[in-house]
Formats: sequence, C-alpha cells, structure tokens
Amino acid sequence: MRIFTPQGDYGRLQCTVPCVQETWAAKRFLDRVLAAYDRETGRVTAPAALPICPNRGADVFPNVRVGPEFVDGAHMPAGDRLNRWLGDAPGTARLLVLATGAGFNTPGVIRWPMENVVRHTSGARLLRVNPDHPESPPTSGTGPCP
Repeated sequence: MRIFTPQGDYGRLQCTVPCVQETWAAKRFLDRVLAAYDRETGRVTAPAALPICPNRGADVFPNVRVGPEFVDGAHMPAGDRLNRWLGDAPGTARLLVLATGAGFNTPGVIRWPMENVVRHTSGARLLRVNPDHPESPPTSGTGPCP
C-alpha cells in the first residue's frame, strides 16, 4: 500500500520560516522534550530541549498544511506516483478511494481532487470517513460505496 498525504505529516517537523525545503522526523526532537518534561508542573525544565530548526535556529512546527510556509516537497513524489499509476491503470481496473477526514477546511487539496479522480475513473468508488461531512458527490464513477 502506498499513501499520498498532501496535507502533511504530524510525525515530521519543519522550520517556521522555512529556511529549507526539508522536514525532520519529530521523534528525536520529542524524545528530548519528554526527557525534560516535568509532569507535576507541566513545563519543560530545560528550554534548550525545545525543538528548533537545525539550520537556522528558528521555531519548528508539525509539517502540516497551515499556510504558505508548508513544506510539501517530501509528499509530492507520492502524488506523482499516484498520477502515473492512475494514467497507466487499465480501463477495467477497480479503484476504491478512501478519503479519511477530508472536509471543507482545504477542500481543494484532498476532497475535490479525489472526487474528481472517482468521477473520471470508470468503476471507481469513493468511501468517505468523516463524521461532519460524509457526503459524496452523486455523479462519482459507478456511485458512492454503500
């Protein structure tokens, strides 16, 4: 299974500036923070344990789409592979698009493009898992999954 996450990854951090188009695994940063975390006070006892950009020293935050500073380079190769795969799939291929949590905060990133894939792929089905916005379009492929 291959996964395309155009909204980012909470398991990675990025510079808030961003000074480079790189992301870093959050675990090593979080391990340092947890080692300096005081459960009684709820504070980090060593400010030097707080994560900063290893290149610039700026603050970091999770690598998720929150604005124009989002670093998406690590996610785009999976999107390119998806587009190539969709272009190469035989016309008789069965496709299930599983959209989890795709609502209306940024519908142009996941919700609408995936509806478009289903709409233009014969035999495709859309399964949307979203407690607030589970609707699927009426004209998607062979219809939404029951």
